[in-house]
Amino acid sequence: MTEVQIRNINCTERRFDSPRTEWELFMTIIEQIEKRSSALKAGEVAKLLEVTPQHIYFLAAQSLIPCFRVGGAIRFDPQELATWLKSRYPKSVRRGRSQAA
Repeated sequence: MTEVQIRNINCTERRFDSPRTEWELFMTIIEQIEKRSSALKAGEVAKLLEVTPQHIYFLAAQSLIPCFRVGGAIRFDPQELATWLKSRYPKSVRRGRSQAA
């Protein structure tokens, strides 16, 4: 199976009142996705994950990201996408967060 790099989170590139951990940034993205009630377009997913739309289309074509088609358009179910992202996140970071909490 091909390993997929979703994004490279770098706290120094973001403007926040207080520095956030990588986990907090990741969960903010998950929360944004889960709040959606309608299907996401490839461009919307690309913007959230900070990759190009072409990369999202590539992942979809290779069945590496959960998606469905409406006519010729690719769409993404927000709940399935959030679950998929959570499963892709390194477990070591999740464990580190749990121990710190």
